[in-house]
Amino acid sequence: MPIDNYSKVSLYIEMFIENGNQAVANGTAFSVQVAGQNYLITNWHNVTGRHAETNAPLNVFHDPDSIKVWFHAEGGGWIQKTIRIRNADGQILWREHPTGRNIDVVAIPYELEAGVLLMNLDLDSINTLLKIYPSKAISIIGFPNGLAAGGKYPIWKKGHIASEYSIDYNGNPVFLIDATTRKGMSGAPVILRESGLCEFETNPGEAANMKGGTYTRFLGIYAGRIDNDAEVGRVWKPRVISEIINNI
Repeated sequence: MPIDNYSKVSLYIEMFIENGNQAVANGTAFSVQVAGQNYLITNWHNVTGRHAETNAPLNVFHDPDSIKVWFHAEGGGWIQKTIRIRNADGQILWREHPTGRNIDVVAIPYELEAGVLLMNLDLDSINTLLKIYPSKAISIIGFPNGLAAGGKYPIWKKGHIASEYSIDYNGNPVFLIDATTRKGMSGAPVILRESGLCEFETNPGEAANMKGGTYTRFLGIYAGRIDNDAEVGRVWKPRVISEIINNI
């Protein structure tokens, strides 16, 4: 049975300090390609070990210098590669949004190494305008508590859209989801997947636009919960990726 493309896109990552000698945290990332350059997309708080709003350390280990990524390997399986995120002087090698850590997403440029089978997320799926509204089911594809589903394949967690997608939460390009997410899923892609007779967005006053088939829309980057008791999480909208890369 074929493996879903989005199971191939989500990548397990570990953050390291002391020149890559001590693991301090794990998370999720995915790769995109823009103008021939590959970028690893994940959260700012993953690559810093700091709270994106306060800059306070999330634990005693923070400011990692490298990440290890479990890429798919040519010929099957996985291959572990180390990507430096700080140089020898401690300067950051990732790319941030023009507004800095206010946007909890980064793009890490990297070069494709021998043995890696590249699995980029298709950013064109942003234009698959499946209709979005609160309560609609979505999928968060990552590694809760570092768990994987066979090798380093991610785990799909279901949730629901919990806010109006067209409205930015707290003035940021964020929408909310209601989902039982866990640590380790930060940086995971969030998608809307529908099969059968699917409804697409239309302009006000237009008739419903229905199509048959299976469609996927990339909705954004998961970045942790804002309320552990209510299990409400934040998702950064896709446009922040282009804003970061265009800023480069």
